[in-house]
Amino acid sequence: MNDFRKSKGIGAYSSCIIFLLIIMAFTPSATAADMMFRANPEHTGVYENGGIEPTNTEVWRFPTGKWVGSSPMVSSGVVYVGSDDNNLYAIDAVSGKEKWRFMTGSRVASSPAVSNGIVYVGSYDSNLYAIDAVTGKEKWLFKTESMVESSPAVSNGVVYVESYDNNLYAIDAVTGIEKWKFYIGKDKIWFRLWEDGVGSSPAVSNGVVYAGSSDGNLYAVGVPTSQENTQTIAPTRTLTPNRPAETNGESPPLWDRNILIYLILLVFVVIFGALLYDMYYKNKK
Repeated sequence: MNDFRKSKGIGAYSSCIIFLLIIMAFTPSATAADMMFRANPEHTGVYENGGIEPTNTEVWRFPTGKWVGSSPMVSSGVVYVGSDDNNLYAIDAVSGKEKWRFMTGSRVASSPAVSNGIVYVGSYDSNLYAIDAVTGKEKWLFKTESMVESSPAVSNGVVYVESYDNNLYAIDAVTGIEKWKFYIGKDKIWFRLWEDGVGSSPAVSNGVVYAGSSDGNLYAVGVPTSQENTQTIAPTRTLTPNRPAETNGESPPLWDRNILIYLILLVFVVIFGALLYDMYYKNKK
């Protein structure tokens, strides 16, 4: 009888241990350091490598659909990186196997930041996304007025990011609600052959956000001690895997701005060529 009770107690104890190990395996570490572009909110670019010197031997290679301009971020054994194929990827750092992918409405040149189990990344579809680091599910999105190439910095529960709408944004890291924004770009004009805006990635240190701008200035913006939110709810949208992404219930634009620019230039070249051709044959006659 005692042996039966003892074996039953050991079985229950073992089950509890296994249950706890499963929970720990699927729960992001709360004590893990926040990781972001150039290592930290100050963007010092100094990384801890555990004393291991990297060699020049290829360990693995992971193919995406297009060019990878995003800088990879490594956190808790997972590599997060964006691609011009519109996806953010989560890849096992050891095996190089895909864990999940998240599709946005346009290319992802922004470099992700990871904080408290959430991945923050911008996209050319004008949104900043907050994505669960384990499941790859969207937690919230924040819409700006233009593409987000800037890499976000996270500090004290606030995400700082710049947009080509010429604004520096401060966004609540948990809710996705705007806390404030600061205009740091040039005055807008009706047409440009290039996208003129803010693609710099902000750095944060000692209550000051440092941000570069296309107007030729570096801005130091003081973080306000308290300020009312300018939004009351963060927009969300449902994404169906393997289908074109939707942004706030609307399909992404059919024409990328760069493609439109090239088409306009092509039309000018064709017209100019036709005029030269006509002038040449008239002079020959």
